[in-house]
Amino acid sequence: MQVRAIRTAVITAAVAAIAQSSDAAIVLNSTTYSQNFNTATSALPADWTIGGGTSSALATTLNGSSSGSAYRFQSGSDIAIGILNSGGYTTGKAIVATFQNNTGATISALDLDWNYEKYRSGSRAWTWDFKVNSTTITAGGQAYAADANNTTVTFPPTSIAKSVNATGLSIADGATFTLTWTLTGTGGSSNGQALAIDDFTLNATTLSAGNNTTITASATTVDFGKTVRGTNFASSQVVELSKTGSDTTAFSAIASGANAGNFSVTNNKGGNFGAGNVNDGDVTVGYTGSVATPGAIGTGTTIVVDNLATTSAGAGQGSNDANDVITITGGIYDLANASLAGDSDIDNGGLTDLALNADTTEQFSFNVSNVLSGLAGQTAEFTLDLLYAGAVADAGLTLIGPPTLGAATVAEDTLTFTVAIDTTGLSGAFSKTLTLSFENESANGAAGTQTITYTLEGTVVPEPASLAIVSLGGLTLMRRRRV
Repeated sequence: MQVRAIRTAVITAAVAAIAQSSDAAIVLNSTTYSQNFNTATSALPADWTIGGGTSSALATTLNGSSSGSAYRFQSGSDIAIGILNSGGYTTGKAIVATFQNNTGATISALDLDWNYEKYRSGSRAWTWDFKVNSTTITAGGQAYAADANNTTVTFPPTSIAKSVNATGLSIADGATFTLTWTLTGTGGSSNGQALAIDDFTLNATTLSAGNNTTITASATTVDFGKTVRGTNFASSQVVELSKTGSDTTAFSAIASGANAGNFSVTNNKGGNFGAGNVNDGDVTVGYTGSVATPGAIGTGTTIVVDNLATTSAGAGQGSNDANDVITITGGIYDLANASLAGDSDIDNGGLTDLALNADTTEQFSFNVSNVLSGLAGQTAEFTLDLLYAGAVADAGLTLIGPPTLGAATVAEDTLTFTVAIDTTGLSGAFSKTLTLSFENESANGAAGTQTITYTLEGTVVPEPASLAIVSLGGLTLMRRRRV
């Protein structure tokens, strides 16, 4: 940039008269438009106006005493259009361009770019405001502070680039929209700055009338299962996506919600679907958070799959296709341990000093509890299920009605076991053992099988009628053994 403080600068020798109709419109036959104003050597480009739509002369000579007017500023072969305000050419003048949508589709967004240029100083502050129709777009505005004088002409001009993305529009085919740049002085109109716009481009986003795609996820839940505290989950989870409809489309899949940062989402097919009905839109969901604390991992978090095609083809198609929302389940758990219930009369891991009738069958019951391993911070609701896995019994012992597998899921829950001893063929002293096997629910990092050995000892007497039936209340202390 070259700045020269000079009294007079002749930008161009020509004077152009403009007279623009306020209802004229630039017809958009495509989604792109550009205007650099370099052809405006004798008049404004068609359907652009300056000065609130009124007729005025387009001034070309600029110096410290130039009159206020609409201007055509020229630097070499580059031309810009703009305004110099004064007491006679008052604040609030605007550059206006009206467009008619002739693209054949509804415009939903506009990407607009241009440069603000400054050609002369002014001792009053000035501000550009920018509107799409009646909506002010803050990003399109620009403030210029007051200068020390009105005499500094800048050649070439200082330039500030602007980019505006106007979204949420619904400009139907055939409808018009207006872009307005209004220049306002702070507290008055005199001591104007020579300000212009240049190098304008427009790119419109339209809603396709024909996209007919619908995306569907194969599952509404991904379940990571269970893992033991401190052990990562065994694997990531894959959700299949399918597309119906002949058109191509793109999609996004992202984690959303309170714990979204704990999950990675990978679009294995690059987030695109080809033409036709296809079923190859795999999405892989991984857990990247901490496994140090027991708890559910998916609380408040979902995977949202969005069809990105822009369309007005109707509900359920393209961007009107409702998002697929996939919930996440899984948990980090503490280990559980099997333990004989602590009745005060249980001794030596079984029943001792029994006196049983010969040639009879008698039953005894006892409880096994599901207890926590005692690590800090454990809570019962995050205890691994403790599964009864089976029993090995000496001859003459039978386990009757084993509990439902997985019943003891909470700390201190109990499973009640009943064992029958058949004394047929026995006489005198006897000793029988029953070994129960337990395992933590199949979870990543879970401990192996646990065993508890239960022993029945006593004497078989020949007068069965004289013996009383021994119940659980007569149990003595049990001994627990783990393998």
